[in-house]
Amino acid sequence: MNYEIIPTEYFKQQIRSLQKSYPQIKHDLKELAGILRENPKAGKALGKAIYKIRLKSSDVLKGKRGGYRVITYVVDKEQKIWLLTIYIKPKKATITDEELMRIVKKEGLV
Repeated sequence: MNYEIIPTEYFKQQIRSLQKSYPQIKHDLKELAGILRENPKAGKALGKAIYKIRLKSSDVLKGKRGGYRVITYVVDKEQKIWLLTIYIKPKKATITDEELMRIVKKEGLV
C-alpha cells in the first residue's frame, strides 16, 4: 500500500515556526515519512483515525521523550495520511480533542 502523505496548512505553519528554534526539523520529517510508509497507522491511536507519533528531534538530545509529537489523520479509502499538527513535547504537553477536531474541520477533512 502506498499512502500519500499530505501536510495540512496548519502543519506547514507550525513547521515554519519550529524551524527557527529547531533547524534540523526537515531532516527529522524525512524520518517520519519513512515511518509512515512502513506503517501508516504508526503511533498511539487517539480514535477517529487520528494517531500520535513520537519523533526524535536531532536538535534536542533527549531522545523521543523531549522530541516532537506529530498528529496524523489516516483515510484508508483514499490511502492518504494527513499531517495535522506537530509540537515539541517540552513546550506543549498535550493537545485536546477539541483542538484536533477544529484542525480537521478547518482543513475540510470531515
